[in-house]
Parts: sequence; structure tokens; C-alpha cells
Amino acid sequence: MQSINSILRDERNLSMVIQWMELYDENQSHLLMRIFNRIVEWTDSFYHYFNSYDLVSVITIVVSCLVMLSALYFIQGMLGNVIERENVSEPPRPQNPMWNQQTLQRQNLNTPVLLKELTFVTFDEHIIDLPRGIITVVLLTNDETREKLLEQYAGILQPYTLSKYFKFSFMRLESYAFWYEHLLEETIGYKRSLSINPSNCVGTVLAINGYRKYYCVFHTMHRDSKKEKTAEFMGFDDSDSSEDSYDFLTDEIQNPVALDIDLLKGLANWMDRFVEGSLRRFKVDRWPEMASL
Repeated sequence: MQSINSILRDERNLSMVIQWMELYDENQSHLLMRIFNRIVEWTDSFYHYFNSYDLVSVITIVVSCLVMLSALYFIQGMLGNVIERENVSEPPRPQNPMWNQQTLQRQNLNTPVLLKELTFVTFDEHIIDLPRGIITVVLLTNDETREKLLEQYAGILQPYTLSKYFKFSFMRLESYAFWYEHLLEETIGYKRSLSINPSNCVGTVLAINGYRKYYCVFHTMHRDSKKEKTAEFMGFDDSDSSEDSYDFLTDEIQNPVALDIDLLKGLANWMDRFVEGSLRRFKVDRWPEMASL
């Protein structure tokens, strides 16, 4: 003891440095056992904590929290759906000076109009599997007028190539007049059987929303939309006068091709009004199948 005290009182530095090793507790439990004991301890603490409250109160608080979370989730989902429908249900008219008809002549529009023929091969791509908010614009033509009409058709639709919401195509009535006939029958709920004259349908333009199952119809022989005569003209009117509403489609005498009528006259204005959403829409429950020939 004296030697220790003498060393402690000595002001001289020690000649050696000793490193203390970490002591090992031989009596401590294994790591897994310590983890298990800690979990048991926490569980016991929670049990005693919740036991100190009334069971009905605890259940009420938990149920209230779940109801509030469910309500918030439901409201968020509904708002998201509403916003999405407003954004993509209708092709918006871009706020772009190129859409002004007066300015359009001064713009250098070199974007080509991509026209695909609507056949049984491309039917799913252009109608059935059409993405939400995308519109397919279809021109009905025949071999006699196809070259002339497609040139005019592409020129009129040139400004709309700036929008990603449109697809453009054409359909040959020699091959698929039956599909247009079935479409009209589907629209009127098969109230009567139709037998259309394909020559009278040349120049008809359909703006089809495949996702929402509706379409709008353009024909140069009937453009008076203010009086909603389009429905009567196509045979969609429910009035008693609809017995003769298919005359134009079936009558050979009124053939617009034979009358040398500008078949696409007014299509540009019609497209503008379609973008604005002011045209009447014809709903269908399903799209008629376009079988292979």
C-alpha cells in the first residue's frame, strides 16, 4: 500500500502505458435472449398502458382514426378522377396562335398529316384500344373520290396535327360500308334495319372517342347544327317524322358525288366546334365488329 501511495504522490511520469481491455460479463444472456426479453418488456409495457384505459374508449379512438383515414383516401381518389376526366376527357384547344385562322396562313406548317386506312387490322388500334382522351377522325370515301378527298382532307386537318389528341384515318366504303351501317343501327338501338347507299355516305367524317363510346358526324349535305337537324338527317330523332329520316342515306337520286358537291365544305368549322364541345354526340353501347373480308 505504501508503494502505491508513493507512486501516486510521485510527480514523475510513469515509464509504461497500460491499455485496459474491455471487460466481458460472463453472466450476461445471449444476444437473441436479450432481444426476446426486450420485446417481452415492451409488450408488457403496452399491455399495462392500454389496460389503464377503458376498452370501449380505445376501440372508439381506433375506429374513428380508421374512418377518417378511409374518408381522406376516398376523397383524394374522387378528386383525382375528376381532375383526370377534366384534363383528358375532351381534347383541349391549345392556346396557340396557330389555331387562329388568320394567323394560320402566316405559319410554316410542315408537319405531315399521317393518314392510316381503317381496316379490320387497324380497327382495334384506332377504335377499341384507343387511349383515354384520344379522338380518331375517320373520312368515309370510295375508290372514285379517294385521291381527291384525301388531299382536301389532309389540308383541312393540317392545323390539328399540332395536337397529340387526334389520330386521322380513312375508310373505304367498298369494303366496310356494312360497318357504318351497323354503327347507325347500334346508335338507334336497332329500332329498324338499315340498307344504306354507300355513294351517299362519301365525304362523311366521324370523330370517334373509342374510350367513352361516342362519336360526332359531319356531312356536307347537312351542316345546320343550330337546329339539331343532324340527328333527324341521320335517323336519330325519336319524333314521328323519323320514318323518312333515312331517305338521304338510301336514295340514289341525292348522290352528292353525282351532284358534284364539295364534300368537305364546312369541315374546318365543324372541327373547330368539335374541339369546343358544341356538337351533338351519339352514344353507343359497343362498337360494331369490323370483320375481315
